[in-house]
Amino acid sequence: MRLMANIYIATHKNYPFPPGYIPLHVGKRLSSVYVPNAIGDDSKNNISDLNPFFCELTGLYWIWQNDADDVIGLVHYRRYFKHKNDYITIKNKKIASCNDLIKEFDSYDLILPKPSYLFKKTLKEQYIKYHHEDDLIKLRQIIEKKYPDYISTFDTVLNGNKGYYCNMFIAKKNIIEPYFQWVFDILFELKSSLDISGYDDYQKRVFGFLSERLFAVWIEYNKNRIQITHRSVVEIESNKVISVKRYIRNFLAKLTG
Repeated sequence: MRLMANIYIATHKNYPFPPGYIPLHVGKRLSSVYVPNAIGDDSKNNISDLNPFFCELTGLYWIWQNDADDVIGLVHYRRYFKHKNDYITIKNKKIASCNDLIKEFDSYDLILPKPSYLFKKTLKEQYIKYHHEDDLIKLRQIIEKKYPDYISTFDTVLNGNKGYYCNMFIAKKNIIEPYFQWVFDILFELKSSLDISGYDDYQKRVFGFLSERLFAVWIEYNKNRIQITHRSVVEIESNKVISVKRYIRNFLAKLTG
């Protein structure tokens, strides 16, 4: 049986989009930019107005609430998964076609970027250095209260150096839907208790930042019941196929430059 699949591109601007993928304008409600042929994350069931705080999670929420296909996924307008066989060329870069990705679901439940391994820091130490420690303290309290089975995994992941940082995935919806329920339940409760009034615009993206750490926690906790495969990430505006590790290293270098 052929699986029905939709793979979305999180974007906030007009850009060359590859055929087969669906552009999803994240933060559309607060945006003055027109993105032709894109679905707005302000339609149907949505949290588009939270985009300054939740980043591409407003798109993820829209997909969860409004797409009932067998396979769903999210990539970024400048970052795609590397191809194995079938490819599309965009801005002279070869990326995986949708068919190339969907074929993986004959054997797997979830496609992830290759994980990043931080150098000389744990995920917790890295977060505290660049963000606010209180974010993690309150996050842990919520998990301990609402999902105590996850607290040991949370501590293990945050005290390790392995993570996923792009909020990119392709998955069978019945496999990934429990993650959506889990992560948004946690983040919505955190939003109601965390005072970010003194944060600058960058730090106000706290819920997007934390979601990347939470994704690593959820994957680690559930990895034995999910068939997972990994792919490299193609950076459209770079001359290289990048690992997520290199992407994070470059990002942090710019941040501290």
